[in-house]
Amino acid sequence: MRPSGSADLVKAIAIISVISGHAVMMDDAALFCAFPKWNDGIWQILVFLFSQAIRFAVPCFFVLSGYLWGQKARKGVNLAPSSPVVAKRVKRIFFVFVAWSVIYIFPFDLVPEMIVSGPVGLLKAGYWRLLDHVANPLRLIMEGTTVHLWYLIGLLWALGITSLFASRNLVGGLIAFAVALYVIGVFGKAYANTSLGFHSDFDTRNGPFFSTIFFVSGYVMSKMRPNSGWASKGALIFLIGFVVQLTELYVLWNEHHINLMQDYVFGTYLMGAGAAMVALSNHRILASESRMIVMIGTFSLGIYAIHFVFVDLLKPLDLFFSGPLWSFVYVSLVLVFSLESTRILSKFNFTREIVQ
Repeated sequence: MRPSGSADLVKAIAIISVISGHAVMMDDAALFCAFPKWNDGIWQILVFLFSQAIRFAVPCFFVLSGYLWGQKARKGVNLAPSSPVVAKRVKRIFFVFVAWSVIYIFPFDLVPEMIVSGPVGLLKAGYWRLLDHVANPLRLIMEGTTVHLWYLIGLLWALGITSLFASRNLVGGLIAFAVALYVIGVFGKAYANTSLGFHSDFDTRNGPFFSTIFFVSGYVMSKMRPNSGWASKGALIFLIGFVVQLTELYVLWNEHHINLMQDYVFGTYLMGAGAAMVALSNHRILASESRMIVMIGTFSLGIYAIHFVFVDLLKPLDLFFSGPLWSFVYVSLVLVFSLESTRILSKFNFTREIVQ
């Protein structure tokens, strides 16, 4: 079972947000150095606000995954850690993680250089990248061979922890543990330079620290009965979270000189949970009949996994094009190529498992 209606629209917006962040926002270092001022212009302010609003995307995916997992429990499926259902899901997610990690060893961003240096240079680059990943085994295990694959390992951690607690009917303990992990994650990353924070060689975005609370939230939501009213309530929660996130970041930047490019702060939780509530509301106004949006919702995992291939392949075009119009075109091309590639790969038994 998968959520329908409004879920496809929210997932489509989330995927576009992820692509926008990786294709355009992540390389704009100046965007995250300081809060924009009025004399920077309305466009700069809007771009900054958009760069912060898109932080809801991956948390929303975690919440929806937890909701679907909880739906299985409601149907009486045994979700104990040792059950065949859990083992099968863990194996599948890990297989997808390994498959894409192998794929991303290939240096897609250097393909244009192959025209000049030939394929040998490309193979050498892939070899050196492989050695670099092998030299950092913890990063490799938690993040794979490219930055966005941390989502899959985070999902594994969240699923395992939720199954362990929920199978023993320790939902209260599960919530408390998830909150504790999130607090540790925030203090070890965004708040690391404050008096409350700490520094670690381990990136606390990865593993169970951020993923668990969102997955658990979805699991708890599965025990409720979503209705159209969730759309307005979720939107309000999202808006409150956005304001809290901006406030936190301003204080961190102004008082502690912390860069504004942070994966999560405390307000981000409300953004992810609120967006998921909107997705689950199945509100008739949000229930899109667009074939494109339905396809994006259906293939969201595959699009998420493959989109970095096209981000890298198209990146050299930045040398020839720039400005807002190019940013829009760039994101659109990555989305279309990712969707079409995922759709094609889903037609073959050998590749279907890594895109659906």
